[in-house]
Amino acid sequence: MITQIEPISVIFTIAEDDLPTVMQKMRAGATLQAEAWDRDFKHKLAVGILKTVDNQIDPTTGTVKLRADFANKDAALFPNQFVNVRLLVEQEHNVNLLTTAAVQISSTSKYVFLVKPDSTVTVRQITEGVVEGDDTQVVSGLNAGDVVVMTGVDKLNEGSKVLAQIYGEGRGASRGAQASPSIENQGPANQARASRRDGAGSNRRGS
Repeated sequence: MITQIEPISVIFTIAEDDLPTVMQKMRAGATLQAEAWDRDFKHKLAVGILKTVDNQIDPTTGTVKLRADFANKDAALFPNQFVNVRLLVEQEHNVNLLTTAAVQISSTSKYVFLVKPDSTVTVRQITEGVVEGDDTQVVSGLNAGDVVVMTGVDKLNEGSKVLAQIYGEGRGASRGAQASPSIENQGPANQARASRRDGAGSNRRGS
């Protein structure tokens, strides 16, 4: 049997909590873009369009299957190939971004160690929005240009004094710094950022 690869379909899953947003967009007539990435999320293989959503949720995983179609003119996708899928649901502009590694989690909240002008730190609770890879959207709690501790937080308490090692300036989103503890003058920065829902362990099949 010869399997069609041009066009080709990708079957992937999203969490059931993300389903209402996707369905709302589809009912409104929006065309949702899907990106197929390699196993390591390093190379984008193809761009397609979300076509269908399964009519039931898998109760064992709390996920629902979706199908996206890709033209696949360059044969970048092949039957039974493993890919990851990113589904672009909506775009948010001028958001505050912070490196995800800087976000600490307690039993009641999420917070960062904010570095004050006197080089001491204070615990600052934040409200996060979309988390995508190394970047976290900060809805409230930080302002653009705030300095936060990136590593060595296990050594810190309220009022601890730190030695700032500032680098990576000029970049939109924050990235990792190094020190004992180290901090980065970055977070968060204003820039356009796509809000995405990532499909986990997507298994591509020919249509």
